[in-house]
Amino acid sequence: LYEVSVSSNIIIAVDFNIDFLSTTNNLSEPINLFSSFGLQPTVFDVTRHNLGTGVSGTFIDNVVTSFHQDRWTTSVQHTGVSDYNPILFKVNVELLTTEEP
Repeated sequence: LYEVSVSSNIIIAVDFNIDFLSTTNNLSEPINLFSSFGLQPTVFDVTRHNLGTGVSGTFIDNVVTSFHQDRWTTSVQHTGVSDYNPILFKVNVELLTTEEP
């Protein structure tokens, strides 16, 4: 990952199974790990509802990227279809084209 992170733009979408909303988790370790590869989290909302528990939800899914923050947007889609909320991640990229000789 280090060799890739130095020269490439990276997008990783994952269910981390770490509740980023929890005050009991030590979040500095994963955040420092992301940062060491030039990655930043992009989602800051509940991604899974805890139906029937009295707890509003957890924030366990995220998209981390090395793209600059002015090039992407994210939104969590609260559809009510599932206890998981889909994440919509949009990134503005420039595609380089090469002409064939």
